[in-house]
Amino acid sequence: MVYTILSYTERIQEVLPHGKIIRLVGYTKGNRAYQKAKEPAGKWQTEALQDEQIQAWIQKGGWIGVRIPEGR
Repeated sequence: MVYTILSYTERIQEVLPHGKIIRLVGYTKGNRAYQKAKEPAGKWQTEALQDEQIQAWIQKGGWIGVRIPEGR
């Protein structure tokens, strides 16, 4: 069963205020290794994702993660 959230950014901000949503490799491009799937993908230190980007990434088999803000 696939569960979809209407707004990933709103939900994540409720749980982790000021958290930055980043791409994780997930199972994109044929990857099936769980350890590799948890690694950041792209410019994770400077790039934060919006809902449209998140939806597109998940549809490709990617995962998302949240960079925890300092002081949390």
